[in-house]
Amino acid sequence: MLLQFNISPDIAENGLQALKMIEEKQYDLIFMDIQMPEMDGMEATKYLKNNKKYSKNRNTPVIALTAYAMKEDRELFLSSGMDDFLPKPVDFSQLENLLLKYNILINNSIFDKEDVLKRLNYNKEFYDHLINLFFEHTPKQIEALEKTIQLRDIPEIQRHAHSLKAVAATVGSENLRIEAEKLERIQSNESDEEISKIFNNIKYHYNILLDALKKDARSS
Repeated sequence: MLLQFNISPDIAENGLQALKMIEEKQYDLIFMDIQMPEMDGMEATKYLKNNKKYSKNRNTPVIALTAYAMKEDRELFLSSGMDDFLPKPVDFSQLENLLLKYNILINNSIFDKEDVLKRLNYNKEFYDHLINLFFEHTPKQIEALEKTIQLRDIPEIQRHAHSLKAVAATVGSENLRIEAEKLERIQSNESDEEISKIFNNIKYHYNILLDALKKDARSS
């Protein structure tokens, strides 16, 4: 699943192997399965946090991977030195939020700025103009799309979705473009539940994109 974010993970078969890898290489984020063989994730984390030989990763966030999501379980994980947890089976959106939280998810996974600039012959002034247009007009597009969905006006839904798809492609957001295209292709017999599901995905990717573009604009 991490490969979908252009992240190539190193994978350990057990806790002892994980510690050996942690000793040798610095990581941006560490996922510890609570139920690893030979040494579980909690024990491995205690070794990591309390042994100088793992100093390269002492401050690296450690995320518990667990099927146990009760409050007392989470508190136990945190008390062992873990920083956060991710329930199993892993949900794509929860993983994405966690990667964003710890600044692991690079902007290219949300929008491909380099590709957009390349298409504009690296005209930074025009790029900034396009992004400002996005900030100004796209919220209105999302609002208009939501209203047509409430009215179940299929032709208008398709029209607004087509427009949003073009906007997403312009700013290099493949995730938003894909969801908008799904909505553009709906038929009159599509269920309200499915339409709402696609629109919720659109809002989710739009909000992440908006936040990423704002952060990028502030740092430029």
